Amino acid sequence: MTKHDASVQKNNFKKVKLHKKKRMEAKNQKKVFVMQNGSKKTVGRPAASKKKVRRDTKRAQKNAKYEQEQLLKSGLITQEDIDKLAQEQNDMEDAADAEE
Repeated sequence: MTKHDASVQKNNFKKVKLHKKKRMEAKNQKKVFVMQNGSKKTVGRPAASKKKVRRDTKRAQKNAKYEQEQLLKSGLITQEDIDKLAQEQNDMEDAADAEE
């Protein structure tokens, strides 16, 4: 140890203390801002890009077809049931379009 080590340590401690104080002030300012103006993080997630939406809809359609095939193979439903469901969905879409 040199004879200046103690003073260096003291200066470092002062710097750390000052840094902590500044960080706390910034944190407190942020808290006050949030209390006054409300949190900006509650807006929600941004809308997905068109590419992602398209990809997700394709994936959902493929998954639905796969599930239908599996149900047909297992014998839980028949092809007529699937046709009925598709017809009902088309009727609902037509009714919704007519209302607009």
